[in-house]
Amino acid sequence: MPTARRRNTRTEAAKLNRSETLGKRTNSRSDSLKLPISIITVVRNDPDGLGRTLDSYLAQDRTGSEILVFDGNSNDGTMDVARSYGEAIDLLHSAQDGGIFDAMNRAVERATGDWILFMNAGDCFAAKDVLARVYPELKRTDAEILYGDVFLSFEAGTFLRRAGKPTDLWKGMICSHQSAIVRKDLLQRFPFDLNFALSADYRFFVESYCNGARFSYLEFPISIFSVGGISSQKFSSAFRETMKIRKEFALLTPRRRLYLLFYRGYTMLAGFIKSMLPLSVLRAVFAGKYKT
Repeated sequence: MPTARRRNTRTEAAKLNRSETLGKRTNSRSDSLKLPISIITVVRNDPDGLGRTLDSYLAQDRTGSEILVFDGNSNDGTMDVARSYGEAIDLLHSAQDGGIFDAMNRAVERATGDWILFMNAGDCFAAKDVLARVYPELKRTDAEILYGDVFLSFEAGTFLRRAGKPTDLWKGMICSHQSAIVRKDLLQRFPFDLNFALSADYRFFVESYCNGARFSYLEFPISIFSVGGISSQKFSSAFRETMKIRKEFALLTPRRRLYLLFYRGYTMLAGFIKSMLPLSVLRAVFAGKYKT
């Protein structure tokens, strides 16, 4: 068994080297064609999620886009799923990375689009016409970040969450990063800080806003995000990270700090209560909180 595993590893490494040699594109579109938007999908050991994301992308109007799949050296069937899509994937890359945000940074450097949308494994477009609606917005905006609403997919159901205002970034993320379309040069100017394993995307939005980046709200949903359970340990770590970010960019006042501490306690209590309630009750609660 160990011998077979080593043989598979060598075979996989050869495939990866060959992929690198092929360069930027694996499909028939010319390298010289400047595309408005690059879709970046980061994945590791999630073949089902990758398939859902790629199927969602293939249902879009793709004439002004490319998709790059960056795999974190998966050891299951993820790469088999990716290869099964053939030339529909513009760049397929697999290598060990330093985590999701490291892979996202690396993918940005390989993208050819002026704009970037991160649609990682398991994420989906909110509708089949999202990109068709986005293309004209990219042409007429002077903003660096376009962002929209998100459908949150819980076990209890799927509900629409409206995006917030940039002035409310001190409270937390105003949208999911799956619903934010960002100029590539801004992501190169402010790459994701790998010191924040859980909150590097939040830091990017805060840093961009505090340095004068312009935000523009698109009044329609961009993505569907599956909300999984988060352990209390990870929740606490994420809270510490976001508080450190707020302090770094001078977003905290005594009143805001008190609000955030209260909200942390409320969120943890609400999470515990939800874990004890039946799905029928949760559906009724979410239906009242979010617009379907």
